[in-house]
Amino acid sequence: MLEPIGVDALVAKGFGTAGEIIESGGRHLKQGGRAFIVKGKNEAPQDIAGFYLEEDTLYSLPESDRVYRLFIYQKV
Repeated sequence: MLEPIGVDALVAKGFGTAGEIIESGGRHLKQGGRAFIVKGKNEAPQDIAGFYLEEDTLYSLPESDRVYRLFIYQKV
């Protein structure tokens, strides 16, 4: 297994639930690092041990009717 690499940010879209993303990559984040997770508009935020949900924002791209949800989790 790969040793933790100590990154500042993790970015994921279309990988699984927020919990699965953090489970797979969260150990590579430094203390205070952030996971930026793009999900569909109906995805609910999750309580994830060792992480704080810093932001939960709905948005859409210009000229698109599709709505996304951005979760930003910070490692505590």
